[in-house]
Amino acid sequence: MANQDDFIKTALRLPRELHTAIRAAAESASKSMNSEIIGRLHESLRTDEAGSILERLNSREAQLLEAKERQLGMLTEIVGRADEALARSAAALEGGGAGNVEKLLHEISVLRGLIHALGLQRSDHN
Repeated sequence: MANQDDFIKTALRLPRELHTAIRAAAESASKSMNSEIIGRLHESLRTDEAGSILERLNSREAQLLEAKERQLGMLTEIVGRADEALARSAAALEGGGAGNVEKLLHEISVLRGLIHALGLQRSDHN
């Protein structure tokens, strides 16, 4: 049980309407005005703490969303580059000839590099 040294007595001036409302709330809850005020102050502090936690969570969510959007942009760029390399590879195949084989091998190398980049992205963020 708490003793008197655990408490500090504080004089508080309340607007008359607020005093009346607190007294009515305390009476309806079968509590003293002191208990009602202390309970409401504790609840207010818990609400402030919950709001702070929610604000941090929202900030982290925004950071994660931004990171995912950057990843999507990079993936879109890589897929576009792969599509271009495939188009060049198809053109090299259609053209035939020894020089085109070298171009095709180069484009295959480019595609493999892009695929490798995608693999690194996947392993870095999973």
